Amino acid sequence: MMCTRRICASLFAVLVVLQLIHAIEVEDGAATSTVTIDTGDVIGAIGTNGTRSFFSIPFAAPPTGAFRFRRPQPPAPWPTPRDCTDPKSKSHSACPSFDIVGGWVLGDEDCLYLNVYTPYPLPSTPLPVMFWIHGGGYAIGDEYDKGRFDGTQLAAERGVILVSANYRLNALGFLALPELQKEDEGNSTGNYGIMDQTFALQWVQRNIAAFGGDPSRVTIFGQSAGGFSVCVHVASPASKGLFSAAIMQSGSCDTTQFFRPLAKAVEFGYRMADMAKCNRSSLSEAGFVACLRSVPTSSLLIPVLDWFKGSEGVVKNFAEAGMPALPPLYPILSFGPTVDGSQDGLPLLPFEAILKGQFAKVPMIMGTVQDEGSIFVPFAPIIVKGTSFPLTSSSIVDLMAHFFNESTTEKVLQLYPISSFDCEDKRAARILRDYFFTCGARRAADIMSSAPNNVPVFLYQFTYPAHWVENWLFGDYHSSELPFLFEDPTFLRPFKEKDREMSQVLATAWTNMAKYHKPNAAGGADGASEFYWDQYNATAYPFADLTLPPSMQYNLDGSVCEFWDEVVSWEWNIR
Repeated sequence: MMCTRRICASLFAVLVVLQLIHAIEVEDGAATSTVTIDTGDVIGAIGTNGTRSFFSIPFAAPPTGAFRFRRPQPPAPWPTPRDCTDPKSKSHSACPSFDIVGGWVLGDEDCLYLNVYTPYPLPSTPLPVMFWIHGGGYAIGDEYDKGRFDGTQLAAERGVILVSANYRLNALGFLALPELQKEDEGNSTGNYGIMDQTFALQWVQRNIAAFGGDPSRVTIFGQSAGGFSVCVHVASPASKGLFSAAIMQSGSCDTTQFFRPLAKAVEFGYRMADMAKCNRSSLSEAGFVACLRSVPTSSLLIPVLDWFKGSEGVVKNFAEAGMPALPPLYPILSFGPTVDGSQDGLPLLPFEAILKGQFAKVPMIMGTVQDEGSIFVPFAPIIVKGTSFPLTSSSIVDLMAHFFNESTTEKVLQLYPISSFDCEDKRAARILRDYFFTCGARRAADIMSSAPNNVPVFLYQFTYPAHWVENWLFGDYHSSELPFLFEDPTFLRPFKEKDREMSQVLATAWTNMAKYHKPNAAGGADGASEFYWDQYNATAYPFADLTLPPSMQYNLDGSVCEFWDEVVSWEWNIR
């Protein structure tokens, strides 16, 4: 029988008192707090700023050996309290990202850990939870990123609990093969990294109340690959009921470069297996899978030095094997979620699921930064052999032809005439921004907010003119909003007063979404900025211009996005 709100509140208050009593002093004088979860006790650090931090809590078994290329499994319980107090002593900071040189791998396969940040002491009622999914193109990154994603400020200043989790990257997280699909209980392949995220969200449902959180108020938020992942969870049957709101930052629900059709993912998967010296033609099926699970980690990563070898190395090997096409962003961003048709993986392209109304109808914030494409342009010579940086009038044609057919390339260059830009680099950056990010967010907002879905959606573009060196070079580049969101000034990026005001606007809107399921405070306008963020609709196309002062604007990228809507519908054959 369900308990009443009053009884639940009383039980929660008792839990809070017990947690306070459970706080102890360690020998160096630093205060700690112990919490009991379903696999044992974890010891967190009590900070001087009114927070508790728990680092490197295992949410799954190490995905190594027989568990490599399998869905995540429960971790083994631990009999004695686990020390989770110090991020600097963590040995499990990142999943494997790169083979730098000669088998020197950045990261460790034993990487499925998460962090929890809470206010301290806790209030008498459960707090909303924010679940952070880091970006990095499914190739790099981790849940802490040397403190860049430290959640103590949001917990201390905003009254939320923040959880951040690792997930498998590159081939280890997204290798798609029918041999692996056959042995999966849900017939999924190429989505182990997404399954890790789902597994961590399930951990939150089971355990977050012990930290003072409300499992019925979980907001997922992520940037770049984390933003793509947010849309995956919104569209995934496996994630249903695990969150109540979502924030997609610089993400997409349909960009072909980040969501891989099964046939293409499998084709590339076999080439990766060949590179790892696991050849299916010379091995039995069982031997082929066993080989993939036994080779060194470095064998499953594309060596960084091969990025610059032109026709040598991996590129030459693939070409000689007769592979018709590498992933469009190879070798830098070669993997992503696979549309495998599985209910446990990705049954449909997320945007197609949204079109069919088969998605979690939860309130959403989604948007982009003003200069999303700027940091991608310098990689053009690596991705498209023969192009140059800075781009020339001929190399921008080659770059566009890498992504589009001849007819579309011609239309794109006509839509973005060089006369509108200072140089070809800025021209390409704007094209990539609109194609990869801005118009994709608007496209998803159109469908979600319209009948019969009628989902509350809040669209934005971040345009704040920050004053640091990287902003002078790249403008409001991809991920430039994150220091303001996490309220994270550093030695290299000290905050001025205006920066603190911008941080206040951004962090308040995001945490309001967790608290009230809208970016505005419960009473209407935000108390700090007196800015009211209007809900999106597909008539006026309102969006928040997030700068100082923030304001409402309308019809973001208008006819430009209508053009890209046609391009993407043709690429996926969906309308």
